[in-house]
Amino acid sequence: MALIKCPECGKEVSDKAEACIHCGAPLKEKPPEPVYISFPQVSSFTGKGTVYYNGKSESCAPGGTVCIEISGPTTIEVKMNSYFGRPSLQVKPGDKVQVTVSALGKISLSKVSTLGTNISKNW
Repeated sequence: MALIKCPECGKEVSDKAEACIHCGAPLKEKPPEPVYISFPQVSSFTGKGTVYYNGKSESCAPGGTVCIEISGPTTIEVKMNSYFGRPSLQVKPGDKVQVTVSALGKISLSKVSTLGTNISKNW
C-alpha cells in the first residue's frame, strides 16, 4: 500500500481508498454500470423502442431490452413508434426499467427489481 495525496485537501491517504478519509472526496472514478430498459412484446407494435439519454439514443425491437451505461443519475426518455407519450424517468447505475403500454396506447415507465423478459443484449 502506498500513500497518495488527496487532490481536494492535500492530505495523505491510501492508494487503495475509493474516497479520502479526511474530506470524503472521491479518489477513483467508478466505472459505468448498465441500466436495462425492457420493452414489451405487443402484437400491434411493429416499430422500435428508443431510449434517449445524455444526447444519445439506443433502439431495439419489440420485446427487446436496451442496455445503457451511465456513471451517475441520468434522465431517460422513452418513445415507441405508434404509441403516444414520451415519458421520462431519472435512473441511476444498476437500475432496471420496465416499459409498459396501457390499453389506450399510453407509454409508462417503472423501476423494477427484476425484468420480466429475457434480456436480449442490444449493445
